[in-house]
Amino acid sequence: MDLRFIRGEREAPRGHAIIIVRPASGPALATYCVVLPITFSIGRYIPPILASQLPMEGLRDMGNSPGVMPVPPMMEDIEDADALIGLAELRDDDVVEVTSLAYGQENQRMELAALTSAEYHELYQRYTAKRQPPSRATGGAATRPLDAPPETPIAPADDPLATMLAESTPGTEREYLSEVATLIGTLRYAQEGHDERLLDETKRSLRRASAPLPEKYRAEDLINAALVPGERGQRLTELYLTRAYRLLAEDYGALAEIEQQIHEMS
Repeated sequence: MDLRFIRGEREAPRGHAIIIVRPASGPALATYCVVLPITFSIGRYIPPILASQLPMEGLRDMGNSPGVMPVPPMMEDIEDADALIGLAELRDDDVVEVTSLAYGQENQRMELAALTSAEYHELYQRYTAKRQPPSRATGGAATRPLDAPPETPIAPADDPLATMLAESTPGTEREYLSEVATLIGTLRYAQEGHDERLLDETKRSLRRASAPLPEKYRAEDLINAALVPGERGQRLTELYLTRAYRLLAEDYGALAEIEQQIHEMS
């Protein structure tokens, strides 16, 4: 796939671009591509219900920081490509175009957004690799390229869930609970998909993530509920998570009803 720059320079991408696709038939499509200057783990922000809908290979990859992100994540119809290009002038965005493609279905549009963003990211990487930014710590000495990965991995490459946890050091009960909730979603999906490797990794990560939580959150009961198969396990998991967040919010008036529902299902 070749990107044609109609604004900006192919040899010096800015790191943010409007990508326009003109299919062989139908309306023009577009997305906005951003090369991220700050690394983070998407897995930290996936709620349990959404995590349970993601493919297993995607869950494994969540410990890896994304380098580029298309927003929206799929190509959307646009009425006026010229107006979008004019907006790019005001925003100082790159504009790149792909022509003569026959993408139309939603899954194809998502794939196309990912492919074009990856191509733009590669051009950006080549550019930054040639330009070594000065370092304040060394008084102007050359350092890594802007888009280069960290020199020392945060966690072993074969344990992305450990990476997810190691990327930040949470210090509040809310942050600990958020980590647990995300991993619970992964646990449910791994169990339902009979992925024993992911299941074992997630259980180990859950033990580490839940260890700092006070006993009142009943983290062990939450993990055991998540291991119960089927709709009953899903409902029990939701009840335990709801109970934990009610405790966190000090909404004690809601606890009695939740405890009763847990008792009836146990």
